[in-house]
Amino acid sequence: MSAVCIVRRLGPADAEIYRSLRIEAIGTTPHTFAEELSAAMERGVGAYADALAGDAETRTYGAFRDGALVGFAASTRKRHPFEFIAKVSSVYVQAGHRRAGVAHALLALIEGAARGEGVTKLTLAVAVQNAGARRLYEALGYETYGIEPCAMRVGGMFVDEELRAKFLALPDPETRISSAGVAEPEIFSEVTL
Repeated sequence: MSAVCIVRRLGPADAEIYRSLRIEAIGTTPHTFAEELSAAMERGVGAYADALAGDAETRTYGAFRDGALVGFAASTRKRHPFEFIAKVSSVYVQAGHRRAGVAHALLALIEGAARGEGVTKLTLAVAVQNAGARRLYEALGYETYGIEPCAMRVGGMFVDEELRAKFLALPDPETRISSAGVAEPEIFSEVTL
């Protein structure tokens, strides 16, 4: 197996191989995808081609080794007034290619594309039981800012997700309204009717 990993944006011509790997991903790691395996399998190649054609906000990237798609990740840029944020999602690398820099390469490509579009913050959600992914995101500078309990339900089980963010550029303090130094509002217990 070659150590060379080629990462690029996926397009409609990649629909068949992307569909195959996505079905594998959902089947092997269902707690990481907000899609049921049966739904993924029912969607034809045409639906995947349409999704990969994308829009101005959503892009899917693939990692190839020896010509085979071995991983993918997506990013979605939010709309005004959140256009400075992109959400990373659907990160998957085949088991035989993990811990070999594939996810790093995919996330570096997303980060570079985001910077080029003026995005200054990336966000993501990761299942709390996915220790490997949590270590990866921590190593890449994604900081935890919260936990969403029961974020999704897979196979009758609720999955909590850790919410993380990475700033690509910090906002100018003069343009930031923050809770730091703000007094707590008074709480009134009397109500006049």
